[in-house]
Amino acid sequence: MKDPVSGCTYHKVYQHIKKFAKSGDNYCKELVCVLQQSSIFEGWNCISQEMTFTADLHTTLANAIQQEAVNPICKMLDEHTKRRKLMDNAVEKSSKLVMDNWSQQIRCKKKMMGLAKDHERMFRAAENNKQIISEKERRKLLKKLKKSTEVLSKTDQQYYDLNRAGEDVRLKWESIFEESYQVIHDLEKEKINLLCNILNKYSQHITCFGRTLIERQMQILDVAQNVSVDQDIQTLLDNSSILSSQNKIGFLLTDYYEEANRNTMDTERRKNGLSLKIQRLQDDINKVKKNKQGLEKMINRSFRRSSFSDAKAEETTLSMHDEAALKLTLLEVNLYKLASSLAELEGNPIPSHPLSNSITNWKDKEYYHSMVEITRPVKIKNVSHPSNLMNSVSLDHRRDPHEFSPQKISESEPIYINHTTNSNHSEIQVAQSRKDATSADYVNDPMQEIGICKALYDYQAARDDELNMQQGDVLIIYSRDVSGWWIGSLRGKKGIFPATYVEELPKMNSTSEA
Repeated sequence: MKDPVSGCTYHKVYQHIKKFAKSGDNYCKELVCVLQQSSIFEGWNCISQEMTFTADLHTTLANAIQQEAVNPICKMLDEHTKRRKLMDNAVEKSSKLVMDNWSQQIRCKKKMMGLAKDHERMFRAAENNKQIISEKERRKLLKKLKKSTEVLSKTDQQYYDLNRAGEDVRLKWESIFEESYQVIHDLEKEKINLLCNILNKYSQHITCFGRTLIERQMQILDVAQNVSVDQDIQTLLDNSSILSSQNKIGFLLTDYYEEANRNTMDTERRKNGLSLKIQRLQDDINKVKKNKQGLEKMINRSFRRSSFSDAKAEETTLSMHDEAALKLTLLEVNLYKLASSLAELEGNPIPSHPLSNSITNWKDKEYYHSMVEITRPVKIKNVSHPSNLMNSVSLDHRRDPHEFSPQKISESEPIYINHTTNSNHSEIQVAQSRKDATSADYVNDPMQEIGICKALYDYQAARDDELNMQQGDVLIIYSRDVSGWWIGSLRGKKGIFPATYVEELPKMNSTSEA
């Protein structure tokens, strides 16, 4: 079975910070050993005897090394060890929950597939033998078939619930990694501050000595003055940070018996089964969307009233919004997968989805399993700048171009994403768009037109730099971005718009001449 933990970016980052912390511990232990050597303590006492006029100062320094350096470092190491042990236990426990949920999903899926096969075999037996068996035997067989249906339905719901629970377990696992990283980060900063303070105190002590120690004292003073805790911490963060594009996390998708092409279930029953599961997913998608929209309103409201907002509440809201966006993406990927199977059965065009290439299949001894890899932001590098996080997530709808287009799924027809609509756009509309684009607002605009597109749906701008679109509007394209937001113009206004809401049109000679 695949290991969903060891190859994850969160795991690598956590191991990296643990290694760094261990290196700091070893340095502190070596420093303690050096400072505790009898030669240092006795040496300073010997100097105090020889230099009677500074005897008190030397004795104070000898005691200060023990009281102000050795004891604080030992105490700090003990406290850090205890706190890191708690974090390690929490990480290990959370990782085990992820592994257990993963295993439970696979076991439940195998059980469901087996029950589905048995149920289908029993159903075929009832259909093929209904003319030759007695009424009593037929009732007995129907009773078994009903019981099999109930067991299969119960197992199906259990499998679906396990898959949804897996999302929460994974999110909690990520949260624990982030919290553990932050704790170790703070402990290391505390450790550096302590060592810096000890160095400064030592410098102050030896400043009182005679000219024989001035040269060495100046060397230590220069080092102490050049210590920058914030710069050292930033260097650590820069070295340990990982780009979000590298942080791909795998999530198990739901796989059902009705999706398998090689089964004994007839086409109509497969369609009905898939339609019911699609409707269940659509209901959950609508709930998560409403929750996500509510969180976005809270974020925007907090962003507009930043002087009255609570930083901790903002961080909690942003985290909840991120979780809702992830859940919505996973639900839509599951919906896309089931919709593709249903479209294939009905002979309709296969839908598309931005994450379709990220879906992979792997097989154990009995069944195939589906998994999607989703890029997740590593919210660790900018821990000292929560305001930047607020600004970026408050515009999360721009970073979420992979959502399905705004359509509804009915019980009889699944959702299709590729929309093979005809490009019967009006030449007058294109000409008007070009005329608007050459208005006074754009006389000095150096951007050149690279294409045209037609709006498939209405879109209400959420910010001043976005374009309002109505279905059928023709826009001029100036730039395409891989993020899913393009730059264009409509009715004399230039701005950005979501690429998933438009269909690019071929250039026409008549409009080019215009």
